[in-house]
Amino acid sequence: MSFLGWVGKVGWIDLDTGSIQTETIEKYRKWIGGRGLGSHILLESVPVTADPLSPENIVVISTGPLTGTLSPTSGRLNISSKNALTRGYVSANVGGYFATKLKRAGFDALVIRGAAKAPVYLSIHNGKVEISSANRIWGLTTSQCYQELKKDSSESESSILCIGPAGEKQCKMANAVVDKGRSASYGGMGAIFGSKRLKAIAVDGDLPIRVHKPEEFLAHTRRSFQKIGYSRSGKLQKKYSTLFSKFVAGLGVNWGQVVKNYLDGIWDGNKMLRLSPLVFLEGCAVRNLSCFNCPIPCSRLYRYFGEEGEKFFETIQANHITNFGSMIDNDDPQVLLLASALCNDLGLDVDSTACSIAWAFECFERKTLNASECDGFHLNWGNKDSIAPLIKRIACREGIGDLLADGSLHAAKRLGRGSEKWAMHIKGAPFREKDMQTNMSWALGVAVSTRGSGHLNGAVPLENLSQFTSKDLELIGFDKAPDLSDSDTIGHFVAWFEDFKSLVDSLGACYFSTWWMGSDALGPLELSELYRTVTGGEEDVRELLKRGSCIHNLEKAFNTLHAGFAREDDFPPERLFDASLTHGARKGKVLEKDRWDELLDGYYRARKYDLESGRQTRRCLKELVLKEVESRLEEAGKLIE
Repeated sequence: MSFLGWVGKVGWIDLDTGSIQTETIEKYRKWIGGRGLGSHILLESVPVTADPLSPENIVVISTGPLTGTLSPTSGRLNISSKNALTRGYVSANVGGYFATKLKRAGFDALVIRGAAKAPVYLSIHNGKVEISSANRIWGLTTSQCYQELKKDSSESESSILCIGPAGEKQCKMANAVVDKGRSASYGGMGAIFGSKRLKAIAVDGDLPIRVHKPEEFLAHTRRSFQKIGYSRSGKLQKKYSTLFSKFVAGLGVNWGQVVKNYLDGIWDGNKMLRLSPLVFLEGCAVRNLSCFNCPIPCSRLYRYFGEEGEKFFETIQANHITNFGSMIDNDDPQVLLLASALCNDLGLDVDSTACSIAWAFECFERKTLNASECDGFHLNWGNKDSIAPLIKRIACREGIGDLLADGSLHAAKRLGRGSEKWAMHIKGAPFREKDMQTNMSWALGVAVSTRGSGHLNGAVPLENLSQFTSKDLELIGFDKAPDLSDSDTIGHFVAWFEDFKSLVDSLGACYFSTWWMGSDALGPLELSELYRTVTGGEEDVRELLKRGSCIHNLEKAFNTLHAGFAREDDFPPERLFDASLTHGARKGKVLEKDRWDELLDGYYRARKYDLESGRQTRRCLKELVLKEVESRLEEAGKLIE
């Protein structure tokens, strides 16, 4: 059978038995690929009772139909599993070259289940999968593992996905890292790999990827490249990397931040200037980096040189400046560089790690933890000398690090003493988002995310709506200029972008090249034309967006069945309703519970969910023709009539 866009094969790898089986991609085409394919297989294959770190859990590593083609930004990889922190759904989307190499090796997706008796790694070349001993690389950092595997002649051209010591120790904040610098974070993905004793996957191949209408596809590709290149966000990303959002926000006392574990939202202006993006871009960046076939070199190779010697790593995101800056009141750029480099090398998600450290600082400041319980460290705000040692202890589960290694909520439950009040999380997922008191569409998208929390699903600045043309607004679902203060408008906007992001992640494109960055970037019409000319699929743009909604609802159902999430879980931490901003133009801003309830009602109406419980209704699932989801929820007694 000949496939277009897809290469046609899904590999099922059982680490319990060492068996390797393949099946055709044909029965999964409804779910497009990437995130959609992963979400479907998770819902179908993982028992509700499965612990995320048990052999019953699976990992789905999947590409999209655009992946590896000449379509711009088509180097994205999706990794899906049961969330180690929330017990619900999780996916991580990562760039680089691994996704393209996997397809050129003959696989659209890999499904990994079971757990090996001893450490192993996978080697994949042109349709063949080998399981090999990883004893020689177990215990290595991500960069050491990469270098060691590259020494093998058979792996010299491979792209490498691996975990670090934090994943091996099953730290629930551990990530998986692609080619030394691309982090697949969220939900303890590294811990899930570690629980399976899977250290690494090396992929390479030279098999072809065929497209449906080559000449028409190339024409759409050229136009898409031009649109990205001329877009405001594309230009800013080229110039300022992923730190460009700091320039858009502006520098000064009104620059929103997460300060001291959400005790405030405005940081000292002088401290912010000491961590200005230009400090890193002009003083520490070595060269630009980009993913496969991407016109936006938005990543950088950075150099740290200090007490721990010289370290090169990729990259500093905007959230790094929050995580290891204002969150713990550190304004030393060298400390921030070292913290970022250590997380990258040890295999730790920077967001989760910083949240745990900020919680520990607040516990110490409140005398809930003392120096003897913190391995002799005095965790006062701004104590920069404790940051690197804490990160190392977390990765190795040593001393205070063992308490912090599974996230702030888990740490607070272990410690007690009233410390749960300052464990900042949503649904158990770490939470460190700025502007939650002032940008309601952003805040709502963060809180209702199927991954627990986070801004990379439906969070979007509401002011972006005013940029769209009347034709664009019609596609989004507005027949006239919307009222930006209206709860139903905000709810619909967030729900639409959740569907759009599901589609982007399933196609294998990068969100940073799309409407999420502004209306002059790639929208659903451009993506649907790329999809059509690559695959020959006859779905129009509205049908593809409906597929995005279906994918979102698979994840929503997984959360309902596996974690029992409902309306009460779609709230940000209590602190945001109590603590107001202390100075600047936003002084006095605080979330209001009545307003939040209105926003949730607007979102649930857009989704056709039940307003009281926040769960899916039969009407919602029938309109999306999700019979299998409807049956699962009904059988579990969690379908709302």
